[in-house]
Amino acid sequence: GEEGIGKSILSLQIAQKLSSEKYIVRYFESLEWESIESIEELIFTKMPDDFNKSLLNEEKTTAVFLDGVNEKNALNTSRKILKSFKSLDVEIQQKIKIIFTTRDLSAYTDYIDNEWNSYKLFPLNKFTKEELKEAIAKLEPTYDFTQFPKNLIDVASIPRYLLLAFNLKNKLNSYENITKERLYWEGLKEQIKNDQNMRELGITENNDIESILYNFVDKVTIDDNRVTIKRNDLKDIFGENYL
Repeated sequence: GEEGIGKSILSLQIAQKLSSEKYIVRYFESLEWESIESIEELIFTKMPDDFNKSLLNEEKTTAVFLDGVNEKNALNTSRKILKSFKSLDVEIQQKIKIIFTTRDLSAYTDYIDNEWNSYKLFPLNKFTKEELKEAIAKLEPTYDFTQFPKNLIDVASIPRYLLLAFNLKNKLNSYENITKERLYWEGLKEQIKNDQNMRELGITENNDIESILYNFVDKVTIDDNRVTIKRNDLKDIFGENYL
């Protein structure tokens, strides 16, 4: 599913539900698993002397959730994890369920289509118009959906941007005062604010984030649909500790 569609939230909800049933659940965000190279490392916090025996002796199936395949080095790592999974005996494989969340990977350099063809795909789509109407009704029961701006319907059909639109509406008094560009701008700021690397650099305030974005746009160049920026410019924008 695309950015903001709710992949991480849904996977967390499923993980919570499975953990109350006959499953052992292991949940990892992309930064937590992007450097792990085998399925064995994901199953046990402390590696047992005999992995196969320990897994077979466990009554419950282990469900491993790996969030954000498309982020940072996680795609390359996912290939190694899948390779290690396939190397296990079939009876061991049956004791493990692996659930990945990701955006469309087809444009990524490290993506190899046939490596994923044998796995089940569960696409998450935008809200339909009726689903959007129902979602807005839950946020604001008295709102007349026929008044919702048509230019926002497409972007607000992505759950994260609908919530951003709702919060902005409370600040700006009306959905009519919100543009698609403003929604994307607020969404980008939110992503930066929630990024662990940015938090480690101390970039958490909206003023800092806006300054970074303005400087980034000023420095970046676009040539043949490729976005490039000089290494020294990145240091100027994010500080010496960024690289």
